[in-house]
Amino acid sequence: MNNRFTPGLIALYFLIYLVGLPIILVAQDTGIINFYDQVIEVKSAKSANRASLEEDAYYFIHLDERVKANAPQRLIESGITAIQYVSDGTYIIKLDRATMEKMPSLTYVRFMKKVEPTEKIATSLLNYISEKTAPDTKVVFGPQGVPVKAAIFKGENLDEVAKQMEAIGATILSKISSNISPTISLQVPKEKIQELARLNGVCRIELSQSVGPQTDVARGIMNVEEVWANLNLKGANQTIAFTDGGLDRGDASDMITD
Repeated sequence: MNNRFTPGLIALYFLIYLVGLPIILVAQDTGIINFYDQVIEVKSAKSANRASLEEDAYYFIHLDERVKANAPQRLIESGITAIQYVSDGTYIIKLDRATMEKMPSLTYVRFMKKVEPTEKIATSLLNYISEKTAPDTKVVFGPQGVPVKAAIFKGENLDEVAKQMEAIGATILSKISSNISPTISLQVPKEKIQELARLNGVCRIELSQSVGPQTDVARGIMNVEEVWANLNLKGANQTIAFTDGGLDRGDASDMITD
C-alpha cells in the first residue's frame, strides 16, 4: 500500500500551514464598521497596549460573535457604558481611566478603533467641503456659512459643546436636548467644518436641508383629491397625534417595553 504522506506531501502541507496561518491571523485582525453612510475598514486588532489609548476619546468596539446576543448586558457587567449602538455588534464607548484599565483583559472585544474626525462628517458634506460635488438645492446658506446639524454624543454637556462651536466661529441656531441623540443646529464657515469635527463631543455632522411638505405622490395613492372633490373633507383645523415606540439601538436602558 502506498504511503499517502510522502515527504513531498508533508512539505507541501507544512508550506500551506506557514503561508495560511498569517492570512488567518490577519483576517482575525480586520473588520468593517458601517457608521451612518460611511464604510470604515479596521485593520488593527484590539490594542493590549494601554499607552496607545487616549483617555476621554470615543472608540468603536466590535464584539465577538459569542456575546452579540447579550452584548449590552455583557458590557454593563464589565463596568463599561455603551454610548451608542452602531451596527452588527459594534458600539461606541468613551474611554475613562477605569475603562482603559479594563480593555486589555476583555477577551470578547474583537477590535477597537478611535472615532476619527473625518468619520463624523456625512459623505455629502465631506464631498462638498472637498469641492467634489455641489451642495443640494435644498440647502439654504445663511450669512454665517454652511447650515449643518451636529449630533452630540450622549452624556456630553450640550451648552459646553455649543460654546466650543462658537469659539471656532460657528453661529448656534438651536439646541435640542435628548437622552438618545442631542443635536445642535448651526451655521459654520466652510473652512471650519473639519475643525468642528475635531471637537470631542461631536458625534455626527451633516448638511441641514430645508424641509417642506411633499404630498403630490401620496395624494394620488390615497385618492385624496377624490375625497376633497366629492366629500369636501380636507382635514382643515384638525389636530393629529402620532405615537412612536422608537428604534432598537441595542441599548436595553432606553427601550420601550410595550
